[in-house]
Amino acid sequence: MDSIQEARKIRPQHKLSAGRISCKKDKAKMRTIGEHAHDFLKQSFRPVTALMNPSRVVIKKAKESFINSIQNLASLYGFKPNLVSIKKYPFCIAELFANTQAEMIKRSANVELLIVQEDDGYPVIATVKEIDIGLTLYYVPLDALRFLHQREKGDTFNLLLSVYSYLHHIAGMPLLNTSSYIQGEYDMMEQSYSDNEDEFEEQEYRGIMEVFTAAKRYSSILNKHIANTTNLLDFINRIEQFKPADDFDANLLSLSKKIHALWRQFPDEKFASNNAGEFLHPDEEDDRAYIDQFFSFCWASDGWMMDQLLEWVNCELQEKTIFDVPFSIQKFETPHTEIIHEFSFQKQLLELLNELADILNDLYA
Repeated sequence: MDSIQEARKIRPQHKLSAGRISCKKDKAKMRTIGEHAHDFLKQSFRPVTALMNPSRVVIKKAKESFINSIQNLASLYGFKPNLVSIKKYPFCIAELFANTQAEMIKRSANVELLIVQEDDGYPVIATVKEIDIGLTLYYVPLDALRFLHQREKGDTFNLLLSVYSYLHHIAGMPLLNTSSYIQGEYDMMEQSYSDNEDEFEEQEYRGIMEVFTAAKRYSSILNKHIANTTNLLDFINRIEQFKPADDFDANLLSLSKKIHALWRQFPDEKFASNNAGEFLHPDEEDDRAYIDQFFSFCWASDGWMMDQLLEWVNCELQEKTIFDVPFSIQKFETPHTEIIHEFSFQKQLLELLNELADILNDLYA
């Protein structure tokens, strides 16, 4: 997916001849199914203090639990831990954590350290790694379905519909509806054009409003189709019975087989099964970007409507310092023989979304 500022075109670009309403801030990089630049905020984590008014026995067990977990971590990552602290509980935990964090930065800067509690309430150290999403906005256009339906490519429409149904029901991609982030952006765009009606020729303004009206109407219809689980149940039958009529069909069939295989391999996995933002940065609501801001269905993937959407999203996301992304956590209450931070499903899914973008790029050719 393209780098931000260079929104990829699925059709030749159509620009408005007047009255472009745009953000005045500097753009981050962007692309369609597209991308944006961001930096994850790095910060340390204070120790768990939920053990209220602990007895000496509890304090001793808490310190032993935490020191044991540090030793397990150090053994796996190959360093000698500094386990000396003259501070009282819980400040000794904070000092030991800081010492360990300094050692880990030397060895594995791409993981975060934090303190978690076991079921017994005692603290242990853990590593957390966030997936690298490739600085990409993964926006999948509903308009592709309408395009196929209007051209009476029924079998192709149904196969792509099954792909979209998988993305919604299994992968967890939000639909384009009144509660979605992307629809909210479209609504604000529409309102901005309405507020600036006098900047456009009458016919041009009417055409802009008709696009927004059509997008709402057709997305509502297509949402119902995507939400219909029959399209999932029929997915494999559609793959087996599909007869490609052209290169687009052949490429779509190949992609559909890969997506169905991913579904079999990870039958219950969602892209956002775990996301790190609220977990790692619970007090940063105003500076947080959420998964549905870069992983969602949209309406059209080219032309002035996508250009405007990217500008609006771009202006919002460049103000964010924290991005909710899938994460993996490894707790060290027991020894480990290998580092376990796996994103096999998410990485395969994103690769397939990139492939889908390339296929849809040829749809209108």
